[in-house]
Amino acid sequence: EKVRNVILMNGFYWAALSGSQMTLLPLILTDPSGLAFTATSVGKVYMGMSLVQVLGNPTMAKYIDKIGKVPSIVTGCGLLSTSIFLLPFCTEMNEVATTCAFWALGSTMLSTAPVSYISDNVSDHKRAQAIALLRTVGDVGFLVGAVSSGAVADAFDMDVAMHSSSFMLLSATGWFTARSLLAMQASDDGGTGISTRHK
Repeated sequence: EKVRNVILMNGFYWAALSGSQMTLLPLILTDPSGLAFTATSVGKVYMGMSLVQVLGNPTMAKYIDKIGKVPSIVTGCGLLSTSIFLLPFCTEMNEVATTCAFWALGSTMLSTAPVSYISDNVSDHKRAQAIALLRTVGDVGFLVGAVSSGAVADAFDMDVAMHSSSFMLLSATGWFTARSLLAMQASDDGGTGISTRHK
């Protein structure tokens, strides 16, 4: 069940990422009535996010190993959902750069922690299948997130669509955190031989 929760959380992460970063972010950055970035400036934003991920991967990997995979997933989703929510309020390049830097840090954690969790908690003969399922659910989330965010943006506006992606990821993170805490509690009860069932 814990593995299933991580797989589902990974799907929500990719849904939020495809809707916000891949679909809406370039439109918000180039909106003539808003930030009005040039194509070169948009390229610099994406280059900066990639640079944060490239430089941050080794450090984040050590951090994930230190605090654990589940706390890392929760932290990464928290950074990402907060950044997605704040981006529409940015009015200057410096604000965009700061927000996108935290955005990239969250993505860095989430590109490593779920796969690492699967590797640690699935037996050797099922590990490849579990990782394939993790990626498949992520791909489904990517498809659904891009289409749904675009539809929301067309029906309302891009800010509403970005905030919808943020709230979706935040809600999924709350669900994942609750399920993880319940699983830890059940594991502790089982390990101490205490049964919570009424006879």
